[in-house]
Amino acid sequence: MEAALELCQACNLFGYGEIKPPDSYSGNSSLLDFFSSGVTAENYKSVPIRQKQDIWPAFEEFLRMKK
Repeated sequence: MEAALELCQACNLFGYGEIKPPDSYSGNSSLLDFFSSGVTAENYKSVPIRQKQDIWPAFEEFLRMKK
């Protein structure tokens, strides 16, 4: 978590995309959940990627972030 917070301070944008198919075991916690609960910087964005077709829209969502 500390490294993610440091990246938010040092970068214009810090994003995390996690590939997690819908049929994956949902009982496991993920880095997406971990970061989402602790990184509240305005320049941080996380997105789930559930299938191959979600990759480009996720990238576009990162780039649409407001400052």
